[in-house]
Amino acid sequence: MVSDQANGSTSVTIDNLNISKPSFIVVIVPGTNGKADQVVGVSGLLSAGVKQDLEFNLKAGSKLNSSTEYTALIYTDDGDKKFDITKDTKVTGPNSSITFSAE
Repeated sequence: MVSDQANGSTSVTIDNLNISKPSFIVVIVPGTNGKADQVVGVSGLLSAGVKQDLEFNLKAGSKLNSSTEYTALIYTDDGDKKFDITKDTKVTGPNSSITFSAE
């Protein structure tokens, strides 16, 4: 679960999370009108288990904007301990993504 975040913030806080495999949390701005999703933040590699109040920084130069809707996704690591959107597997199903905004 992700609560709404502070407008202008350069980080995101995940309220609670339970993952079964080493994973990354990826924050995107969903693409519109045929444009690709834009990745604005990626957590470090997270070990399996329950996480609470997990905070991580957005990419350099990124800030949350109140006029933008964001989505937090879970990607399971492929074993190399580095996030690669083309190699790591996006988790699907209930509670695998959450939409939030900045206030």
